[in-house]
This record gives sequence, C-alpha cells and structure tokens, in this order.
Amino acid sequence: MVSGPGLPLPRRCRGRAGGAAPSTGVFSVLPRRGGLEAGRRAAAPEPLRPAGTGLLRPEPRPAACPTGDPRRGPLDVAFPRAESKQKCLRAARESKVPAEIHFILLFSRQGKLRLQKWYTTLPDKEKKKIIREIVQIILSRNQKTSSFVDWKDLKLVYKRYASLYFCCAIEDQDNELLTLEVVHRYVELLDRYFGNVCELDIIFNFEKAYFILDEFIIGGEVQETSKRSAVKAIEDSDMLQETVEEYMNKPAF
Repeated sequence: MVSGPGLPLPRRCRGRAGGAAPSTGVFSVLPRRGGLEAGRRAAAPEPLRPAGTGLLRPEPRPAACPTGDPRRGPLDVAFPRAESKQKCLRAARESKVPAEIHFILLFSRQGKLRLQKWYTTLPDKEKKKIIREIVQIILSRNQKTSSFVDWKDLKLVYKRYASLYFCCAIEDQDNELLTLEVVHRYVELLDRYFGNVCELDIIFNFEKAYFILDEFIIGGEVQETSKRSAVKAIEDSDMLQETVEEYMNKPAF
C-alpha cells in the first residue's frame, strides 16, 4: 500500500521522529537481514538491572571457615594459606562438636561382651561401669518395648540380631531411625564378608569385625556407605596377608 499525495501516511511508515516516509516504500523500515523477527528482537527493550551489577560480575564467595575472608578468590578457598588452615583447624578443635556416635557395644543375651568401640575418651574404670549398666538396662527390657532408651544425657539405640545385641550411644538431638539404619548396615557388612554371620564368627574373628567397623565408621561418623568398597578393602588386606605368609613360608634356596 502506497499513500497518495493528499493522504496521511500510516504510522508504521513514518520515520522515527514522525517525519515523512522514505521513497522506497513501507518495507524500508525493516532491517535488511533477518526479516520481521529480527526487527522485533531489535526493538525489544533490555530488562532493567540494578546499578552496579552485570552478568560478568561474580557474587562474593562465602568464607571457607569462620575466620576466613569473604573477599578471597576461588584459589584461596581451594588452597588456603598455611596460617588460614591452622586457624580453621584451631576453630574446629575449640568448637567441641560432639560425635554422632559415642560408642558401640555388641553383647550376647547372657551379657557377654563381644565387641566394643569407643569414640570418646574415658578411663577404663568408667568404661567398665558404663558397659555393666547398659547391658543390665537393655537385657531387662521387654522385646515389645521401644529400641530407644534415654540414658543420662545420651540416647541408647539398640537392636537384636539372633543372640546378639547391637547398641549405639548418640546425642539426644540425633536421629534414632538413622542410627538403626547404621546398625543394620554394619550387620549387612558382616554378613557379606563372613556369609551368614553368627556370633561365633565375631568371637573367633573379632579382628575382622573391628576392621569392618573401622572401614564403615571413623570418629563416630559414617564414612563409607558402600558395601562393595568396604568389603573390598578387607579382602585386599586378606590377600596381602596371605601373600606375605606364603613368601615367609617359602623355603630359601
């Protein structure tokens, strides 16, 4: 459509300042490449952004430790300086964060202790007193009662497997159901290594039971949840021990 000499120009044919349209027609206002869509994209306004911000301006990184500097770069966070590392370690020691599991006890229905692992420092006399008290409390409970016992400022979580009781002492605010899953995973690790594990396996191979527990829990915290990885480490240790024994028993020529 081309306007005559006496007719007003359509709005889309007028110039930017409202002047007369160019002599080449209405399509001269569109860009030469890209068509209508390119024209719409070119005319679309950019979104407003707050002053002083941009796409290439990174946000400040959080500090690696409470004593760190939020203005540190990524390399400083990944590879802290020696003095910053010492400050982090000192702050972690002074915080005194309690372990998830304080100790683990395995005992039979007759009250015989089969395995004990302590993650808190206590004198031997205090340990014997605690073991005697906990064994007496758990064995006196009915089987239909709950598996959670409030004991002093801690909480006892126990579960019976055949003739063995597995007991863990945790903080009062920790998750009891999660601790039951930890106990069950340890039993699964024992069963995978020994094959249909029983009380006699733990009595005559107690060092393997401790080995499995150390691969599973370190410092009262679960470190390895994969049964394959934990059992493989023990099997590799057994293979190395057999190789050393064969080498030592080999006659010298």
